[in-house]
Amino acid sequence: MGRWAKRLLDISAWRQLLGMQPAKPPCAAQNVPPCLATREWRWKRGGKTAERGPGCFRIMSYNILGDQLASKHTFLYTGGHHMRWTVRLSLILQEIDGHAPDVLCLQEVDHYDQLETALRSRGFMSHYAKRTGEYSDGCATFWRTSKFDLCCMRSISFSKLRLRENVALVVGLNFQDDPSFPTLWVANTHLLFNPKRGDIKMAQLHKILNLLDGLSSHGDAQKNGIAILAGDLNTSPHSPIYNFLRRSWLECLAHNRARLSGQLKSKKKHRGCGGASEDSTSAGRHKKPKLFANEVATGQSLNGASAISLATTAETGERNVHNDRLMMDNQWTLQSLQLASGKDDAINGDSEDERSLQSSSGSSATESDIDSNSWTALSPLKLQSAYFDVLGNEPSFTSWHKKGRETVDYIWYGTRRHSGDGNKMYHMPIEPVGVLQQPLARMCSNRLPARGWPSDHILICVDFVQSSAK
Repeated sequence: MGRWAKRLLDISAWRQLLGMQPAKPPCAAQNVPPCLATREWRWKRGGKTAERGPGCFRIMSYNILGDQLASKHTFLYTGGHHMRWTVRLSLILQEIDGHAPDVLCLQEVDHYDQLETALRSRGFMSHYAKRTGEYSDGCATFWRTSKFDLCCMRSISFSKLRLRENVALVVGLNFQDDPSFPTLWVANTHLLFNPKRGDIKMAQLHKILNLLDGLSSHGDAQKNGIAILAGDLNTSPHSPIYNFLRRSWLECLAHNRARLSGQLKSKKKHRGCGGASEDSTSAGRHKKPKLFANEVATGQSLNGASAISLATTAETGERNVHNDRLMMDNQWTLQSLQLASGKDDAINGDSEDERSLQSSSGSSATESDIDSNSWTALSPLKLQSAYFDVLGNEPSFTSWHKKGRETVDYIWYGTRRHSGDGNKMYHMPIEPVGVLQQPLARMCSNRLPARGWPSDHILICVDFVQSSAK
């Protein structure tokens, strides 16, 4: 090898070391795809076990990128052979085989029949909920039949609730090796994408959480089921919606409606996406919605929804003016506040899903219960993020395409809030002991999908252990 060739190799090695160019993934010679070769497990201290025993189970959540969506939004992705569905399907199945989950929550599934056939031969059963509207994808939940028995299935079609075309799927799973152990209620969803409509995302979450609460409730608090919320929530870490899930409450009026999900990019450039997102308390002045003079006088906003007016309440005029200004500054209308706080009355249908949702949402307020000065959203569940519990933070990214990297995929777990103290939960019979870490960004080419990476999302995976079995 000549002198200049050696020098070029040295330069390339230094560029890879400094992260200036992608490094070649390990195990390439063994034909292991990068999506498997670059992922490692991170364990809680004392949590790693030699093998997954009867008290352990693994949950995976994966937005696999719908074939129809990939074809329609080609500007987001790099074209090439790796974008073909047959190529991506093969890699997706390799990832599933490599990580061997017991419960698998998939989003953006539009070739369900192919996946169902392939995974049935691997020992899985499943249910599928297809979203409505122009797109043909949906959510599919698979469970290993050697581990769980299905006891119940419910789905939510948000279009029937006038909350866009998204869907949610909830399955109840009983442990075969311990029938007395609490039921695992797994909710799989893909929330609305629109970064500005955090109020609708909150409304969708309320319906899911209320359904989980109703299904997991028992007369004996110690036998309450375990709630799992997995999927693409289109929400950034430490955003108001994220904090709502962690704290079980959110003062909606204190935040800008368009920034509830934390996905609107601020003008200031920031690195990564794992830090705190901007909200109305730190973002400075936001552009106010335009109102015509007659709309201000009559209390009507441009979209036809009633603007908030607290003049009819019993509060003092000073507080009325303060809240009215908050509502205007933070772009709220009465309808959007009702959606975000869970005080809307959107359920009025007669379908089985809607009836089961109505009967299970005991904490949901009706129109007559609405206090115009109290727009606090409350969750009936006390949830914790599995990744945050193990790592102390969320992954630095779970999605990467032309518009950038962001974290939007999560696995939450928890139980009902304590009746005496909403900040406490009843005994938690499971805990996360390990998570699959995200790959280094330099191992993922410039964006996803790419060669060896079948989706614009990376999968997330958590090992849980029964508390009594640890």
